[in-house]
Amino acid sequence: MRARIAAIVVGLALHSEPAGADANEDAALVHLDRGIAAFNAKDWKVAEREISTAMRLAPHKPNPYRWLALTEIQLGDCATALLNIDAFLAHVEPSDPRVAEMKRWQELCRRDAQAPPTVTGTQGLATAPAVEPETRRPLRARWWFWPVVGGAVLVATGATIYVATHDRETVLPSIHCGAQGCQ
Repeated sequence: MRARIAAIVVGLALHSEPAGADANEDAALVHLDRGIAAFNAKDWKVAEREISTAMRLAPHKPNPYRWLALTEIQLGDCATALLNIDAFLAHVEPSDPRVAEMKRWQELCRRDAQAPPTVTGTQGLATAPAVEPETRRPLRARWWFWPVVGGAVLVATGATIYVATHDRETVLPSIHCGAQGCQ
């Protein structure tokens, strides 16, 4: 019986990963969690630093590549983001649900790299796409025009109804003229 238990213990010890690998993965997870928290707080530089550390500690894990790519997109660095997107895609199965998101960002970054240089905000591709300035559209085609007209009609109608129905003295006192003048 003792021999059987000893064989099981020795077998488990031989098939387990080295203790350093678990420590690195645990540390990587801590850095990744910090990086994701910084990303959600829109602190892009801290997110980049923490997620890069997580990626160095666990280079075989796909999630740090994904989060680092998303952070670099926010920083406007699509060239580096594309490298991390490719690394993420190489580490996951094509059926992974995150693949569609990363391929969409990959396409946007590639388009951004092909576009002529423009002035962009600090948000990179996360900003809203450029639209035609409203000064080029006729006034009646702007989104706010008809609600303003409707509001003005409602105010005018309300004022008219108030004036027409509000009880007030509309009869002037009679004027009497005599030898001493009109009173």
